[in-house]
Amino acid sequence: NNLAMTTLLKGTFLLEGRYEYDPQQIESAKRILSKAIALDKNNWLTKSNMAVLETTAQNFTAAEKLYLEALSSSGESAELQYRVGNFYHTQKDFVKAEKHYQQALKKLSALRTPASQKRVEDIETRLKLVTEKQLPQ
Repeated sequence: NNLAMTTLLKGTFLLEGRYEYDPQQIESAKRILSKAIALDKNNWLTKSNMAVLETTAQNFTAAEKLYLEALSSSGESAELQYRVGNFYHTQKDFVKAEKHYQQALKKLSALRTPASQKRVEDIETRLKLVTEKQLPQ
């Protein structure tokens, strides 16, 4: 079945992409994630993972573009908002970082699970750093 095969391939590319975050293997990882993106252009997680690779390679314009594309696919994801906040935070764009951290916080606050509470605490710590214009350690 084509749907099952696409899901399997996409999962394989995502998994291989995660293993390839070694700075020596960035181009190989980008090829793998590009194939996964081609299979599902609306998958925010794949685009976000590619943005991490672009950030690691110091291709910040490409990383931002990928994050914005991911947001247009799934701006409702607290995890994505958090990742975009982290990106802007490391880029010292404290205003945009705060905006995305606040959006993630708003989405997570309603969940009230132990995992979401831990993330809420992390975001609150990062918001404090953003307010003080400090980078995460």
